[in-house]
Amino acid sequence: MMCSYCDVIVLRHPKAGSSERAAKLARKPLINAGDGVGEHPTQALLDVFTIREEIGTVNRLIVTMVGDLKHGRTVHSLAQLLCLYEIKQLRFVSPGNLKMPKEVTDYVASHGIDQ
Repeated sequence: MMCSYCDVIVLRHPKAGSSERAAKLARKPLINAGDGVGEHPTQALLDVFTIREEIGTVNRLIVTMVGDLKHGRTVHSLAQLLCLYEIKQLRFVSPGNLKMPKEVTDYVASHGIDQ
């Protein structure tokens, strides 16, 4: 029904994975504007844009993410997006109980990026 009102759906939802589920049912393109503690890919795109604007490149950088990495959906998405670049190293700094989820660090490792 929503598809008859728009050309593109931008969805922000408090439940992790909601955008993926909605995209499977939608007949229009769906942009994930954040889903719970899962992902926030639109913010990650803006972060990469800012890095490029301020530094001039994303390649060959050492990037350190600090804070609540367990619940920070923006850092989950940014870590995965940075895997598309020639990042020298991704560093994750947080208290032990708020560390980056294993699925994210495994994804980064699978792309050969030093952590």
